[in-house]
Amino acid sequence: MKFMASELNSGRPPSNVMARANRKSFSKGNIYAGTGRNQSCPCGSQKKYKICHGA
Repeated sequence: MKFMASELNSGRPPSNVMARANRKSFSKGNIYAGTGRNQSCPCGSQKKYKICHGA
């Protein structure tokens, strides 16, 4: 949300903001790609991925 607010406050049109927000690098699912079941979850919970978001 901070990203979107800073973009809009700097005068960029909303269409540009949404286009940038929809890129894969900003997608939430991207942080979980390649995470092993027994590794720590990338969300920061310190739980194993299989217990937290890998269920």
